[in-house]
Amino acid sequence: MKTINVVRLDSKGRLLIPYHIREMMSLNNRTEMMIINNEMKEIRVFPLLNNSAMKLKLVLKDSPGSVSVAARTLAEHKLEILMSEIKVIEKGKTAHWLALLDVSKCQNINASRKALESLDAVSFVELTKP
Repeated sequence: MKTINVVRLDSKGRLLIPYHIREMMSLNNRTEMMIINNEMKEIRVFPLLNNSAMKLKLVLKDSPGSVSVAARTLAEHKLEILMSEIKVIEKGKTAHWLALLDVSKCQNINASRKALESLDAVSFVELTKP
C-alpha cells in the first residue's frame, strides 16, 4: 500500500522517515540508504537491506552487445542491478560501467568476479563495498 507523508528536514539537514514506513520496510538505525538525484529537483531513496550492496566498476569494449553480455553474466550470478551508469570513453574502443549491485542472492562473489573477468568484452573488473 502506498502512503504519502509530508516531512521536513531538521536544522542539520536530516530527514525523518515516519515510524510506520520504517516498520513496514524493516528499516533500523543501521540500514544503509541509497539516494539518487534525478537532476529534476527530485530524489529517490532506496534502502540497501542487509548491507548487501557492492559497487561494480567495469571497463569494457565499446562495441554492440558488450554491455548485454556483462549484464547477462550478472543475472546468471544473481547480482541485481540497483543503479547503473555507462559512459563511452573512446568511441568504438572503451566504455566504463559503474553500477550498484544487490549481492544478497549471489552464491559466490569471487566466482562472479572471475566470470566477468573472463569475458572478451571486459578488460577490468572491480567489486567493492560502497
